[in-house]
Amino acid sequence: MKLAWLTDIHLNFLDDAQVKGFISTVKADKILISGDISTSKKLLKHLDYFELPTYFVLGNHDFYHSSIQDVTDDLAKYLEEHKNLKWLTYEEPIELDADNVLIGHDGWAYGRFGDYFKSDIELNDYYFIREFTHGKTHRLHIMHELGDLSAQYIGKRLKKIIGQYNNIWVVTHAPPFKEAGWHKGEIQDDNWAPHFTNKAMGDVLLNYMQAYPEKNMTVLCGHTHGGGACSPLPNIKVYTGEAKYYQPQIQRYFEI
Repeated sequence: MKLAWLTDIHLNFLDDAQVKGFISTVKADKILISGDISTSKKLLKHLDYFELPTYFVLGNHDFYHSSIQDVTDDLAKYLEEHKNLKWLTYEEPIELDADNVLIGHDGWAYGRFGDYFKSDIELNDYYFIREFTHGKTHRLHIMHELGDLSAQYIGKRLKKIIGQYNNIWVVTHAPPFKEAGWHKGEIQDDNWAPHFTNKAMGDVLLNYMQAYPEKNMTVLCGHTHGGGACSPLPNIKVYTGEAKYYQPQIQRYFEI
């Protein structure tokens, strides 16, 4: 089975012909997307172009110019009629074969790495996503809430499947480890880390994989637009995808 991994493809920067052309270059049995497919107003239209079985999570840009709740409601209705598309955030674990299983969650940055209140970083998220527009303290509360939800979801799925499969694939948007927060060849500092990593999910992954050293986990994430790989444990491999606006790319293929 051949898996194609995409991330941060930002199809909203392309015209329809360019979107169709890019997706036509993906030659695989299944597609995995770790977020930032488009923006809220064009997300469903761009998902229409994917005909292969496609397993995805959303990134922060996918909620731009709307709210988390409204995008969630609209996408849930849309997916009822598009069975080749699976939003991993609301899916049970998906068996790829007898040895490999897929889980995922949108994730979200958590605000726990680095120094959130001293950080002078202001992402567009904080103006373009309705839940984040009510000030820095309220925003941190929402970030914690979303990060905790992602950790709870992943923990429940891992508990269900950890004894059955040897290879666990995790798709999420924000890197779950600080050392996976690559940008321009370097790991992000404490000024950027609160906005680009999800410590809550990372802690859950570490706890499970420390308890099951005979199992292997591959984590696919994006968000930082910087490519890199790290291994926070010998049995965890984390890939962070490189990305540029207007230039979507296939990150890599995996054979299982």
